[in-house]
Amino acid sequence: MKKQLTKIKRISSKLICTISLSGAICFSMNAYCQDKNTEKGKPIVTIFDNFGATRHIDEKETELGFNLERAYIGYQYQFSENWGAKIVYDMGKGDDNSLQRLGYVKNAEVSFKKDGFKLNAGLTSTKQFKVQEDFWGNRYIYKSFLDERKWASSADLGITVEQKLAEWLSADVSIMNGEGYKKIQSDNQLQYSIGVTSKPIKGLTLRAFADCKTAEDKKAQSNIGLFAGYKNDILKVGAEYNMQFNNANIDGHNLSGFSIYATSKLGNSSEVYARYDFNDSSSDIDNDTWQYKHCGQTAIIGYQYKVNKLLQISPNIQYNIDNNDNKNFSFFLNTKISL
Repeated sequence: MKKQLTKIKRISSKLICTISLSGAICFSMNAYCQDKNTEKGKPIVTIFDNFGATRHIDEKETELGFNLERAYIGYQYQFSENWGAKIVYDMGKGDDNSLQRLGYVKNAEVSFKKDGFKLNAGLTSTKQFKVQEDFWGNRYIYKSFLDERKWASSADLGITVEQKLAEWLSADVSIMNGEGYKKIQSDNQLQYSIGVTSKPIKGLTLRAFADCKTAEDKKAQSNIGLFAGYKNDILKVGAEYNMQFNNANIDGHNLSGFSIYATSKLGNSSEVYARYDFNDSSSDIDNDTWQYKHCGQTAIIGYQYKVNKLLQISPNIQYNIDNNDNKNFSFFLNTKISL
């Protein structure tokens, strides 16, 4: 009986996702036919590249070269005041030490918004660290904490719903495959997440979120995160603390870490910024020497200049220590081109 209930629950969750996505597409096309006066579209082109020189201190070796980190190409179309759709192709380097340049469909979604309610269905951006990433604001220089450490994916296949509860408060709920946008669904499990974002006073943003990826006959992997950020016309400061339990669905393999970042404007077109990340792993199992390969510390300091609406340039230095105490020192000249 227990196995039958579990199977029914999985089928119901997938059925909800399928019905919602199909309904969203149908309603989008209906809105397109009824309200062509409000339709409008625009191309999406964003390019992250850099020139970098990295000195591996312990090995006494230096790497340098030009890098195309990311190229996003797509199109966004607004069928009506409420309904829209977006498709984005993402090209970048392979994961870890891969020398291949790979391409993926990152977004293929329909969206609906009305009176503080937002729904996205399809291959869509996730919500766990979106607020933190936007507050950091320098994705083309360095990913936000959860993305860089591979605790969560920036996009996935499923449904996200956001509701504005008050002028200062909103909540979001997501049901996703949990595989990210680079992989197809590999099991019968889903990832559930919930988040709350508050802006109680001018300039202050607070966020808390939790997610859980179920696993058959294994421990569920889950994340919990807290964020606080404050900004005014000159200064922006943010801090986040994150925890992950049962990494890769292994009981007792836990992670924790924090990220602190600050930006100060020097004028209308320039600013300086700094960031520090720390990530650690631990095990509840006696005599277990497990270490998460993405643990370590990172310090970044840099200068950013906005040439115009299309181009940003940032020289910066980065210092990294990995989980094996290997150290490297890097200089980068990052650029961002966006239309």
